[in-house]
This record gives sequence, structure tokens and C-alpha cells, in this order.
Amino acid sequence: MGSSLKKKKLLKKNFDGNRTLDFEQIAIAGENIRRYDYYVNEKCYQLPEGFEKNNCSFLKIYGIKNIPIDDHSLYPRIKNYNAFDNFKVSEFFAKLTGWYAMYLNGGIENPLVYTPVYDGDNFKIQCAIGHTRLELKYAAGDIINFSERLEYPAYYYDFGNADFNKLESILGKDNLKEVKNVEPEYVRSSGVAYHPVFNNTLRLIAPFQTEDWINGYKLHQKRFWYDIENNEYEPQFYRNGELQFHIKLNKKPLRINLDHEGILSKIGLCQATLWFFFGIDTWPNDKKYFSVGSDG
Repeated sequence: MGSSLKKKKLLKKNFDGNRTLDFEQIAIAGENIRRYDYYVNEKCYQLPEGFEKNNCSFLKIYGIKNIPIDDHSLYPRIKNYNAFDNFKVSEFFAKLTGWYAMYLNGGIENPLVYTPVYDGDNFKIQCAIGHTRLELKYAAGDIINFSERLEYPAYYYDFGNADFNKLESILGKDNLKEVKNVEPEYVRSSGVAYHPVFNNTLRLIAPFQTEDWINGYKLHQKRFWYDIENNEYEPQFYRNGELQFHIKLNKKPLRINLDHEGILSKIGLCQATLWFFFGIDTWPNDKKYFSVGSDG
């Protein structure tokens, strides 16, 4: 198979403090939110039942030409809980500001990374890196496209030498191209305060992320907080009739209900973000996963 992508392009080694840009994005959001007073429902800090960690090794890399945005099974099992389970304020705003920035960019600059999951003899594929980008595609569909500069919108990391026919049956026939065989490189995530569940475990170094995007994200962060502070409404997020989170800005309360569970809760949060900031109210297949206003 051809190897059109160089290893240095696939696995980046030069990260400040061994942090991926995903972590840097979370840290930037955390620095901003600390300027505000906010409310968090204590139930949000509880891990869901059946929470599992996933560690892998050995890999072959395939480029994926098209993303099946209706297949929610591709979202990771370890993160497939409600938007308000295992809640972390900085990660919450990394989501909101990430979607905000991607909308302003008019495209998704960084591709997704998929990996395999084995449950006995059952073989599945889940997103390992790029959850915010995948949620945006689930929520908005063709409203936001992947950048034309990307050679592939996603890559599949095969840690287990999966049968190629099974791989094609999940991701689509003729939708894959083997681009490289590499040995994985890891960093230890001990001491990452906003990821306590993963402390003292190895994390795959995040590939394919551009420094240009994180610089643009920092600029969009400033605009995001300007829009928050100058909006006449203060969004308050509810789950099944109970307040979960809001920033205390002493503005008119705007109730946003996110009553779906699992990945649909996060898709609803993304849709609500696009609606609140940009007035978008048209969704793929007319599926809307949030509502606004009181229960009655």
C-alpha cells in the first residue's frame, strides 16, 4: 500500500508539556470560565454506571473518505454519557466554544480519529479523538463541512488487525484507504486535573491537529465571551426538569432543556449552542434534541 503521509505528519512529537491541542483547548476555556460565578448541580459530578476505560496498542492507519454522520454507535462508549454526567466546567465550555469557533471558521479543520473496540467476538469502531467535531457533524450535518484542505476527514487506527471486510461493512465499502503502518507513541496523562479518570494511564498522542486552528480558536474565544456578556439572556441548562448548570450573569433566564440521554444529550447541547449564538434552527432529518422554555 502507498504511504503518502509521512510519520511526522501522522504522529506529532512537539507538544508543550506533553499536552495535545485538545487539552490546550480545555485549558483555555477553563481560564476564561474562572472569571465568572456559576452554578453546577452536584449530581453532574457522578460517573455513570458501567463506565469503562479503553487502552490499546499496535496500529495500522486507514484514511476514511466519508463520515457516516447518522451512525451514533461510532461515538465512544467511555464518553457516551449525558452532557451533565461526570461534569467538568472547563470541558463543558471547551465544547461550546469549540462548536462556536468551528461555525465561525465555516469548516472543521482537524479530522476525526477512530479506533476499534472488541467485546468478546464482537467488533466495533468508536471515535478516539475529535468528539466535539463528531458531535457537530451529528448535530448540524452539512451546515458545517470538513475543510477541503484535509486529505481525509477521518482516520481509522487499527490496533487489532481487524478483518478488512468487517471494517468496510461498518465504515462503508470503498470508503477506506490504507495510508500508513506505524508504532503508536504515547504520553502519560498523570496530573491532568481536568481528566482525573484517566490519571496514571497512557494516552495516544493526538495526530493531525493544526497549530493554526488553536490560534484561531483563541481569537474566537474572545468573541464568544463578548457575545455571552452582551446577550440579553442568560442560558440555563435543564435536564428532566432540574437545573444543571448556568453562569450567574444577572440577566433574563433562558431555559434550555436537554432531556435526551447519552450522545443525543450532547447533540442537543451543540444544536442549542448554534441556535443561541447564530439563530440556526434547521437540523439534519428535522431531528431536534433540545427545547426552550418552561415545562408548563
